[in-house]
Amino acid sequence: LFVPPSEADDMDHGEDDNEDDEDVAHKEEHLDEDADHGEGDEHVDEQEEKPAEPGVIYDDETQILIDEATEARTQFQAADKTLLDIQNEIRSLENKIERDYGPDEVFAPLDGECFKFTDLEYVYTMCLYGRATQSAKSGGSEVSLGQWLDWAGPDGNKYSKAKFDHGLTCWNGPARSAMLELRCGKENRLISVSEPSRCEYAMIFTTPALCDTNATGSSQHDEL
Repeated sequence: LFVPPSEADDMDHGEDDNEDDEDVAHKEEHLDEDADHGEGDEHVDEQEEKPAEPGVIYDDETQILIDEATEARTQFQAADKTLLDIQNEIRSLENKIERDYGPDEVFAPLDGECFKFTDLEYVYTMCLYGRATQSAKSGGSEVSLGQWLDWAGPDGNKYSKAKFDHGLTCWNGPARSAMLELRCGKENRLISVSEPSRCEYAMIFTTPALCDTNATGSSQHDEL
């Protein structure tokens, strides 16, 4: 189709005008969006700058009563904690009085003392009148081998052995326990730990307290 030059020029100018109009409209839309975002930012800033509401303010007389009540509560909690500590200390002393420390209380200095033995895999801890535990050298939590039960030596040699019982239950097995064998030695030392039967441990402990000939027999309470 032949179009005269003058008409073709007019058509080109019309297309250019349309493109210019579209560009202007597109820019105006962006300006409107930027303006909206700016208003939103100002709104956020206004919210952030909004001061916090003040707390409740009491009159002087009421505030004095509140302060006195708070102080009384603090003093009561401190006194209650002190009472609990005293009760625990009394209970601990009563337990010590009832414990059998052997003739002339020769084992009393060992109460609360703990001793360790390490083999290729585990670290064993034995606390006389306390508990026995096992922990892996690689780390992890302690495993209870039992709590102190009582002296367990034969007649005439009562203090040669002691029993730890009610330890952590083995998988599909009994609760762990340990038998402590005491021997005369120059120092207090845990020298051996083994597991001759599943979940039943054998420990050997040397102590100068057992070197006294009186410490191998019955306690004074038994003699009376």
